Amino acid sequence: MDAPMPKIVYHYCNLPVLDAIMTNSTIRLTDKRFDIAKLCKFYNDVQNLELTKNTMKQLGMSDSDIEFGIAAAQKKLNDIIVYACCFSRFGDSPDEWFYAEDGNGVCLGFDTDVLSTLSPYLRFQFVTGMPMKDFVAMPKKFDEASTHEFAAQNTAFAKFDGDPKERAYRLVYIGTHTKGTDEISNFAHHRGAMVNRDGDKVEFFDIKLPMAKILKEVCIGPKCDPEQAKALLEKAGIDLSSVDIQLSKN
Repeated sequence: MDAPMPKIVYHYCNLPVLDAIMTNSTIRLTDKRFDIAKLCKFYNDVQNLELTKNTMKQLGMSDSDIEFGIAAAQKKLNDIIVYACCFSRFGDSPDEWFYAEDGNGVCLGFDTDVLSTLSPYLRFQFVTGMPMKDFVAMPKKFDEASTHEFAAQNTAFAKFDGDPKERAYRLVYIGTHTKGTDEISNFAHHRGAMVNRDGDKVEFFDIKLPMAKILKEVCIGPKCDPEQAKALLEKAGIDLSSVDIQLSKN
């Protein structure tokens, strides 16, 4: 069973991203279509399909329900749209300073109560281990609602690599190609495209953050100039006395 939701989760970033987050009072959710493509490939693999079928049999599903469920899930995966922003349960984690230019950045501690209520279009949730390893989202019967939730859980809240015990969280938008992405315009501050660390061009959107309410901690990375980080916070109008600012102990 998952541990209770922490009061604070942490987002690691370098100084240019810190500047953008603070200056604009926004955070960025990026398109996870490459994860969806990997998941579609995973479920289309013969060996993995047999593993899936065996698990469904253990849940008491009939052969006809199994065949229908797999076909429905594959169709739903091809239709789903996921945008996500990642957070960690741990601040000042040696394993995660990689995400902040190997420590030449910061990790920002955000209030989870505020994150969870930013928009009715967004979900904030714990990230499970690898899909089909723990079968966390396998429904006992496939229908339209459960198939959509199965696809959503295994794209938005599952990891393909890393430690399944990693305490990660994601802020996520889940939509469908059928519905289109017009819904994002109802709550996004800005939309665009960028090149990620892997060299892939990915779409994104930014959402507004109530910074005075949501920002609780700032940990300055082991290779980061503390005065430079504080200057970026002050430039954006952050009251340093209202935020717990710490130096990394790593």
